Amino acid sequence: MIKRYERTNELLKADIQLIEKIRDLEDYKVLLNRAREVFYSKTDELSTGKERSNNVGLLTVAGIINKNDIMRFNKMIFRGTKGNSLVYSFDVPTQDSSATSKSVFIIMLESGGTVLSKINRICDSFGAKKYPLPEFKE
Repeated sequence: MIKRYERTNELLKADIQLIEKIRDLEDYKVLLNRAREVFYSKTDELSTGKERSNNVGLLTVAGIINKNDIMRFNKMIFRGTKGNSLVYSFDVPTQDSSATSKSVFIIMLESGGTVLSKINRICDSFGAKKYPLPEFKE
């Protein structure tokens, strides 16, 4: 009887971890789709056949944050970078009404170590989940 109870607890914990992993991957998928929209639009230079380079000295930080915190987060990023950044934010569509509402953020800034460390500290203070962005090629 005790072994069944322990095995059931292990399965329950594994199930909870899998559900969290699935939600994390769904958030990452939404972030990547939104990032593609930001970096490549229909009226972009790519549609005319010209090649565009992402290596212009811009850094990007992207992630997911609680929707209720997005306005304060934008203000903190603006103040922390002294206005030298561009922040895009989009709402994440949710299927569950019980799930917390989230927003995707994409921050673009000129390369700089101290500014990047400030942004990372701000993201950590808001509890934002950061994701790496690949180079988008079409």
